[in-house]
Amino acid sequence: MNALLVRIRVWILEVLKVPSEPQAPAGSPGSLRVFRAGASYSRILFWGWIGKQFLLILPFVFWIGLGVRFLPEEMTIGSRKKGNLRKVSTAQFREWLLMFEVPFIALGLLQMPFTYVLMRLRYEQQWYMVTDRSLRIREGITTVRETTLGFANIQNIAVNQNPFQRLFGLSNVEVKSAGGGAVGHHAQGQAAESWHTAVFRNVDNPEEIRDLILRHQRALKETGLGDPEESSQAAPRPARTTVAQPFIGNPDDLDAARELLAEVRRLRAATTGTDRA
Repeated sequence: MNALLVRIRVWILEVLKVPSEPQAPAGSPGSLRVFRAGASYSRILFWGWIGKQFLLILPFVFWIGLGVRFLPEEMTIGSRKKGNLRKVSTAQFREWLLMFEVPFIALGLLQMPFTYVLMRLRYEQQWYMVTDRSLRIREGITTVRETTLGFANIQNIAVNQNPFQRLFGLSNVEVKSAGGGAVGHHAQGQAAESWHTAVFRNVDNPEEIRDLILRHQRALKETGLGDPEESSQAAPRPARTTVAQPFIGNPDDLDAARELLAEVRRLRAATTGTDRA
């Protein structure tokens, strides 16, 4: 049975073109940490799959039991007032019922290993990667969603937990990063800032994830490195050095310029003296 499930898993990944593992985000070598959804979330998915299978098969089992076991051999149809009562055998009806029910039950049994593998892949394909500079989250099977955030622009980290998650010891870690630029306006006319959001869903160690991101973000601020791409863009330009160049030209022009400068100084002195008087 395990070999069959493995083959189905490989086949589904190939058909849906889902890469087995996402590429690690930017960061120092050896700083990568990979987190997973909590084990309780895997059990929730499993029992949810059991419930769906039960609801799928139950109607067919009910109708087979109704048609084979509870129906009488003969049924009376017609109206007693009109006097046209007659008994009809239910054998033909049972045959029709079984003819339609058996194929549907067979399809229901055949879909079980495929839906089970999809349920397991839904859990396995939740990737939460954290390095000392950025994080990357990838989720989904049929629709793959990937989010990458650099720690330099992170503005808020929140741990959320609904009542259902609290029952199983699970939480969401929501990381928000400023996206830059206004994308809309509030009712008061103020610009609304766009945000990029990454969510670690259904994890059982939210404090560890939050503290790790905050520690890396604090280290970046202390070293002044920031985001590698932004640091390269914000690098200061080298100061220009001005070197005095000797005058190269006609000496008569230089003498004329000196006489003009002396005349301007005399006029300024005469004007200043007149104003004081």
